[in-house]
Amino acid sequence: MQGYFSQTQQLASQLLSCIALFLGLERDFFDVKFTDDPFAQLAMFHYPPHPVSKNGPEVWGVGRHTDYGMLTILLQDDVGGLQVETKDGLWIDVPPVPGSFVVNIGDMMEIWTSGAFKAAPHRVKVSPTKHRLSVAMFFDPGFDCVISPIPLDKTLIPLEKTVAKLSLEFPIHYGDYVLKKYCGILPGESPENA
Repeated sequence: MQGYFSQTQQLASQLLSCIALFLGLERDFFDVKFTDDPFAQLAMFHYPPHPVSKNGPEVWGVGRHTDYGMLTILLQDDVGGLQVETKDGLWIDVPPVPGSFVVNIGDMMEIWTSGAFKAAPHRVKVSPTKHRLSVAMFFDPGFDCVISPIPLDKTLIPLEKTVAKLSLEFPIHYGDYVLKKYCGILPGESPENA
Protein backbone atom coordinates (compact mmCIF):
# COMPACT_ATOMS: atom_id res chain seq x y z
CA MET A 1 0.00 0.00 0.00
CA GLN A 2 2.91 2.37 0.75
CA GLY A 3 4.23 1.86 -2.80
CA TYR A 4 0.84 2.72 -4.31
CA PHE A 5 0.58 5.80 -2.08
CA SER A 6 4.05 6.98 -3.10
CA GLN A 7 3.40 6.45 -6.80
CA THR A 8 0.06 8.27 -6.77
CA GLN A 9 1.73 11.17 -4.95
CA GLN A 10 4.32 11.30 -7.73
CA LEU A 11 1.54 11.25 -10.31
CA ALA A 12 -0.22 14.13 -8.52
CA SER A 13 3.01 16.13 -8.47
CA GLN A 14 3.51 15.53 -12.21
CA LEU A 15 -0.07 16.59 -12.94
CA LEU A 16 0.46 19.79 -10.92
CA SER A 17 3.58 20.51 -12.99
CA CYS A 18 1.52 20.13 -16.18
CA ILE A 19 -1.18 22.45 -14.82
CA ALA A 20 1.45 25.04 -13.84
CA LEU A 21 2.96 24.99 -17.34
CA PHE A 22 -0.51 25.30 -18.90
CA LEU A 23 -1.14 28.38 -16.74
CA GLY A 24 2.13 29.96 -17.89
CA LEU A 25 3.80 29.41 -14.51
CA GLU A 26 7.08 27.73 -13.63
CA ARG A 27 6.92 23.92 -13.69
CA ASP A 28 7.59 23.70 -9.92
CA PHE A 29 5.17 26.50 -8.97
CA PHE A 30 2.84 24.31 -6.91
CA ASP A 31 5.70 22.29 -5.39
CA VAL A 32 7.38 25.45 -4.13
CA LYS A 33 4.29 27.40 -3.10
CA PHE A 34 1.76 24.90 -1.87
CA THR A 35 2.95 21.35 -1.56
CA ASP A 36 6.14 21.71 0.46
CA ASP A 37 4.29 19.96 3.29
CA PRO A 38 1.17 18.53 1.61
CA PHE A 39 -1.71 16.83 3.34
CA ALA A 40 -1.97 13.63 1.33
CA GLN A 41 -4.14 10.73 2.36
CA LEU A 42 -5.16 7.44 0.85
CA ALA A 43 -8.69 6.16 1.48
CA MET A 44 -10.55 3.05 0.41
CA PHE A 45 -14.32 3.32 0.08
CA HIS A 46 -16.73 0.39 0.18
CA TYR A 47 -20.30 0.81 -0.99
CA PRO A 48 -22.38 -2.30 -0.20
CA PRO A 49 -25.30 -3.11 -2.52
CA HIS A 50 -28.68 -1.69 -1.63
CA PRO A 51 -31.73 -3.15 -3.38
CA VAL A 52 -34.20 -0.54 -4.60
CA SER A 53 -37.91 -1.11 -5.04
CA LYS A 54 -39.50 -0.18 -8.38
CA ASN A 55 -40.87 3.11 -7.12
CA GLY A 56 -38.29 3.70 -4.40
CA PRO A 57 -35.74 6.50 -4.43
CA GLU A 58 -32.21 5.97 -5.71
CA VAL A 59 -29.64 5.24 -3.03
CA TRP A 60 -26.49 7.34 -2.82
CA GLY A 61 -23.25 6.19 -1.24
CA VAL A 62 -22.02 9.78 -1.29
CA GLY A 63 -24.21 12.76 -2.15
CA ARG A 64 -23.36 15.77 -4.29
CA HIS A 65 -20.05 17.37 -3.27
CA THR A 66 -16.75 18.76 -4.49
CA ASP A 67 -13.39 17.71 -3.13
CA TYR A 68 -11.79 20.23 -0.79
CA GLY A 69 -8.15 20.15 -1.85
CA MET A 70 -6.09 20.27 -5.03
CA LEU A 71 -6.37 16.90 -6.79
CA THR A 72 -7.98 13.55 -6.12
CA ILE A 73 -6.68 10.50 -7.96
CA LEU A 74 -9.38 7.83 -7.96
CA LEU A 75 -9.10 4.17 -8.89
CA GLN A 76 -12.54 2.61 -9.54
CA ASP A 77 -13.50 -1.03 -9.69
CA ASP A 78 -15.68 -2.28 -12.56
CA VAL A 79 -19.04 -1.68 -10.85
CA GLY A 80 -19.44 2.01 -11.69
CA GLY A 81 -21.70 4.46 -9.92
CA LEU A 82 -19.58 7.63 -10.02
CA GLN A 83 -21.45 10.53 -11.61
CA VAL A 84 -20.34 14.08 -12.38
CA GLU A 85 -22.54 17.14 -12.76
CA THR A 86 -22.22 19.16 -15.97
CA LYS A 87 -22.39 22.96 -16.20
CA ASP A 88 -26.03 22.51 -17.24
CA GLY A 89 -26.89 20.61 -14.06
CA LEU A 90 -27.14 17.22 -15.75
CA TRP A 91 -25.61 14.13 -14.15
CA ILE A 92 -23.50 11.86 -16.33
CA ASP A 93 -21.91 8.52 -15.50
CA VAL A 94 -18.12 8.22 -15.26
CA PRO A 95 -17.69 4.67 -16.56
CA PRO A 96 -14.79 2.65 -15.14
CA VAL A 97 -11.94 2.18 -17.63
CA PRO A 98 -9.55 -0.66 -16.73
CA GLY A 99 -6.00 0.52 -16.04
CA SER A 100 -6.93 4.19 -15.68
CA PHE A 101 -7.56 6.78 -12.99
CA VAL A 102 -10.21 9.45 -12.60
CA VAL A 103 -8.65 12.79 -11.61
CA ASN A 104 -10.87 15.27 -9.79
CA ILE A 105 -9.96 18.92 -9.52
CA GLY A 106 -10.55 20.19 -5.99
CA ASP A 107 -11.75 23.50 -4.55
CA MET A 108 -8.20 24.77 -3.93
CA MET A 109 -7.26 24.39 -7.59
CA GLU A 110 -10.43 26.24 -8.57
CA ILE A 111 -9.62 29.06 -6.16
CA TRP A 112 -5.94 29.30 -7.10
CA THR A 113 -6.76 29.39 -10.84
CA SER A 114 -9.69 31.83 -10.43
CA GLY A 115 -11.98 29.25 -11.99
CA ALA A 116 -9.79 28.28 -14.97
CA PHE A 117 -9.91 24.76 -13.50
CA LYS A 118 -13.28 23.88 -11.95
CA ALA A 119 -14.03 21.55 -9.06
CA ALA A 120 -16.81 19.47 -10.59
CA PRO A 121 -19.60 18.33 -8.28
CA HIS A 122 -19.86 14.56 -8.19
CA ARG A 123 -21.67 11.79 -6.32
CA VAL A 124 -21.73 7.99 -6.05
CA LYS A 125 -24.81 5.93 -6.84
CA VAL A 126 -25.05 2.60 -5.01
CA SER A 127 -25.55 -0.56 -7.06
CA PRO A 128 -28.64 -2.59 -6.14
CA THR A 129 -26.75 -5.89 -6.58
CA LYS A 130 -22.96 -5.39 -6.41
CA HIS A 131 -20.39 -4.20 -3.89
CA ARG A 132 -18.41 -1.18 -5.12
CA LEU A 133 -14.83 -0.37 -4.10
CA SER A 134 -12.75 2.67 -4.93
CA VAL A 135 -9.37 3.93 -3.77
CA ALA A 136 -8.85 7.69 -3.57
CA MET A 137 -5.62 9.57 -3.03
CA PHE A 138 -6.37 13.10 -1.88
CA PHE A 139 -3.46 15.46 -2.63
CA ASP A 140 -4.08 18.66 -0.70
CA PRO A 141 -2.04 21.56 0.61
CA GLY A 142 -0.97 21.56 4.24
CA PHE A 143 -3.53 22.95 6.69
CA ASP A 144 -1.31 26.00 7.34
CA CYS A 145 -0.98 26.81 3.62
CA VAL A 146 -2.20 30.32 2.81
CA ILE A 147 -4.69 30.34 -0.07
CA SER A 148 -5.56 33.14 -2.47
CA PRO A 149 -6.08 33.31 -6.24
CA ILE A 150 -2.89 33.26 -8.31
CA PRO A 151 -2.44 36.30 -10.57
CA LEU A 152 -2.78 34.79 -14.06
CA ASP A 153 -2.32 36.19 -17.54
CA LYS A 154 -5.98 36.68 -18.51
CA THR A 155 -5.05 36.74 -22.21
CA LEU A 156 -3.56 33.25 -21.89
CA ILE A 157 -6.36 31.72 -19.82
CA PRO A 158 -9.94 32.75 -20.72
CA LEU A 159 -11.71 32.66 -17.37
CA GLU A 160 -15.39 31.95 -16.94
CA LYS A 161 -17.36 33.82 -14.33
CA THR A 162 -16.16 33.13 -10.84
CA VAL A 163 -18.03 31.00 -8.35
CA ALA A 164 -19.15 31.45 -4.76
CA LYS A 165 -15.85 29.97 -3.53
CA LEU A 166 -14.11 33.02 -4.95
CA SER A 167 -16.21 35.38 -2.83
CA LEU A 168 -14.29 34.29 0.26
CA GLU A 169 -12.05 36.78 1.99
CA PHE A 170 -8.45 36.10 1.03
CA PRO A 171 -5.97 35.09 2.13
CA ILE A 172 -7.37 32.08 3.99
CA HIS A 173 -5.59 29.10 5.51
CA TYR A 174 -6.49 25.76 3.93
CA GLY A 175 -7.31 24.29 7.36
CA ASP A 176 -9.81 27.11 8.01
CA TYR A 177 -11.38 26.53 4.59
CA VAL A 178 -11.80 22.80 5.27
CA LEU A 179 -13.39 23.50 8.66
CA LYS A 180 -15.81 26.05 7.18
CA LYS A 181 -16.74 23.78 4.29
CA TYR A 182 -17.23 20.82 6.60
CA CYS A 183 -19.53 22.94 8.79
CA GLY A 184 -21.41 24.21 5.73
CA ILE A 185 -20.74 27.89 6.39
CA LEU A 186 -19.09 28.93 3.12
CA PRO A 187 -20.95 31.18 0.67
CA GLY A 188 -23.39 29.06 -1.34
CA GLU A 189 -22.80 25.95 0.78
CA SER A 190 -25.07 23.97 3.02
CA PRO A 191 -24.12 21.05 5.30
CA GLU A 192 -25.65 18.50 2.92
CA ASN A 193 -23.39 19.77 0.09
CA ALA A 194 -20.24 19.97 2.21
